[in-house]
Amino acid sequence: MTEIFQDKFKTFLIFSLLAFLGVFSAWLYGTISNQTRLRNIEVPRGFQFSYDYENNDRWTEYIKNPLPTVIHYGDKSSNKIALTFDDGPNNKTFNKLLDILKEKNVKATFFMVGSQIKKYPHQVIRANKEGHQLGNHTLSHDRITGLSEHQIIEEVESVRTQIYRLTGKLVYLFRPPGGQLDKLSLETILKLKYTTVMWTENAGDWDEKEKTTNVFKRVMQTKGGGIVLMHGISWQTVLVMPDIIDNLREQGYEFVTIDHILPDTNLQANTGQYARN
Repeated sequence: MTEIFQDKFKTFLIFSLLAFLGVFSAWLYGTISNQTRLRNIEVPRGFQFSYDYENNDRWTEYIKNPLPTVIHYGDKSSNKIALTFDDGPNNKTFNKLLDILKEKNVKATFFMVGSQIKKYPHQVIRANKEGHQLGNHTLSHDRITGLSEHQIIEEVESVRTQIYRLTGKLVYLFRPPGGQLDKLSLETILKLKYTTVMWTENAGDWDEKEKTTNVFKRVMQTKGGGIVLMHGISWQTVLVMPDIIDNLREQGYEFVTIDHILPDTNLQANTGQYARN
């Protein structure tokens, strides 16, 4: 009996080792492939993340923003849906999410956090090159309510500066962390010529303990003109995204960026049913 037990234990150890080697090999291959792909994306020489207020408060006169001041939803009579992703980029899920969107030929809108841009500038360049729209989600991801005007400008415009340095584009979409704005922060954001983008559905995928089935159900509630809030740093998002895209397409929906969610993006003064000031 002892010999039989020892033989079974050895067999178990061998299979366990082979399984571990298989998983490790797959992880290593994915990591090397990802790093190889990122090395092909050239970050501008001398790129540094700046926190300098004097260098950041300079863009407003160059901004051409055709959108309303605040957008809560798009054209409800259309079949258009905007997928939006906050809090990126990161080095774990962001590129996998971009891979899925590229494979499915979907363009989305990404609200970037400055502290993450500093770490992963390659992902910002890639998202822009692949046709996604970029937006601003503040430098630190802290709430901007209660801050001074100087602090708000630094939180927001430092991110605009870095995205410009990486892509050559001056972004004009803004999403406040937690969706929270007070009187001063809203006035400051408007002064900087941003459009504040809210949402119609919140996927709840920021919670790592949340089930993918619940994330899927929440997103499936969206209708024409819907703006879906998700997070580009969430494994739940990556796992459920193919099913979300396929199911919404089967229902006849089209995926667009925020620039194309309204019926007419050429009316600067349009603050009607799409915005609440």
